[in-house]
Amino acid sequence: MPLEVVVDHIDRLTSPDLHSVSFTGGEPLLTDTFLISIAKKCHESGLKNYLETGGTSSKKFERVIRFFDYAAIDIKLPNHNAVPKDGFSKLYENEIDCIKTSFGLNVETIIKVVLLKGTKIDEFEKICKDLSGLTPDKPFYFVIQPVTQTGGLETVKKPSIKEIFRFSELAGRYIDNVFVIPQIHKQIGVL
Repeated sequence: MPLEVVVDHIDRLTSPDLHSVSFTGGEPLLTDTFLISIAKKCHESGLKNYLETGGTSSKKFERVIRFFDYAAIDIKLPNHNAVPKDGFSKLYENEIDCIKTSFGLNVETIIKVVLLKGTKIDEFEKICKDLSGLTPDKPFYFVIQPVTQTGGLETVKKPSIKEIFRFSELAGRYIDNVFVIPQIHKQIGVL
């Protein structure tokens, strides 16, 4: 889709209650050059930009984040099977580097972890410890998202309320601003 068409759609949809233009996906960083073009146009129009990313490429993130006011960065756990086991360390390193870059540029940052039944507490605690070791100039938000089961994904089980509270309490030992927010997009049918 040409840049002008996208910008026209954004202009048409802009209303007084608009918080920001949200760039989500799939993965927005896969089209980083196009993403920068749109984000620049939005900023020129006085709009704020919000990036939702899996943090898979810290290099691309570093290129685009300068044009964003907000960033939501996912951290995957090993049981998410987002990458083969031998690629998990590299993925995690990219996610943490994206967070560091976001903090360094004072971007309002939200860090999200999807919680599945059977998530290992020590893997989750490592993330919390690693995040507590970072020193952003302004607070960040840590969001725990219990997975929402949707049709056909019976192999992905949601955690119990007891598990959710246990993980939230653990996160609170290391991090301020911990929130538990369900995956609303799945509940309203936006996958």
